[in-house]
Amino acid sequence: AAHVVPVSAGGADVPANGIPLCPTHHLAFDSPKVPLTLEPDTMSWILLDGQPLSSLSVTRLSLQHLSATPSFAAIQWHFEKAKVLMD
Repeated sequence: AAHVVPVSAGGADVPANGIPLCPTHHLAFDSPKVPLTLEPDTMSWILLDGQPLSSLSVTRLSLQHLSATPSFAAIQWHFEKAKVLMD
């Protein structure tokens, strides 16, 4: 699982701060060079550079299928951090 808010940034090792990802998408989600993040209100995946999700072979467009999802605060943190890195 990937930490939504990295431990190095104060994120906790709790389910509300985790998301199950394959190794490829985990790397993309953590990378400052790949603007893969989640839209907080819909929990939908987005690439902030405007590229289609298919460019990363994303097959699930949101986290809605999960029985437990990360907290809104964690997703919001990641979204805002990703936007800052794009500027």
